[in-house]
Amino acid sequence: MHQNESHPPPRTGGVSYVHRHQPATAGGGGGEYRLPGRGLWLVGAEHDAGVVQAGSVIRHRAWLINPTLRRLHVHIQPSCGCTVAGVSAMTLPPLGARALDLQLNTEGRTEGGYEEAIDIVVRASDRAWRERLKVRFMVANPSRQRVKL
Repeated sequence: MHQNESHPPPRTGGVSYVHRHQPATAGGGGGEYRLPGRGLWLVGAEHDAGVVQAGSVIRHRAWLINPTLRRLHVHIQPSCGCTVAGVSAMTLPPLGARALDLQLNTEGRTEGGYEEAIDIVVRASDRAWRERLKVRFMVANPSRQRVKL
């Protein structure tokens, strides 16, 4: 197929991708195909835990999905010591996915709203970038809680 001819759309099970054919470079052998968009998909990137009691532990599971055909190396960096990730690093194979379990301890928090960030440093063979997970919550005032009988 010549570089000016269009490619038929791929069969992707209902998901639409755009393929771009790039002209061959001087030293290259053929065109390059890229899937546009982000190199890492995050499911559960933002979580609102609602109203919690001080001292409680918030649990959240996010999914990291690699939609590319390259292996991704991922490093998890919580913003404070109150947040613990199930793993500190992982490798996502091409088209692979893994769960990331988070635990956030609210011990010592006073009444009010909070947002904690978990940075995700992603490295592919040719680039690196950061993504971010966010967990929001509100610590309740213990004196305003109703007693359940």
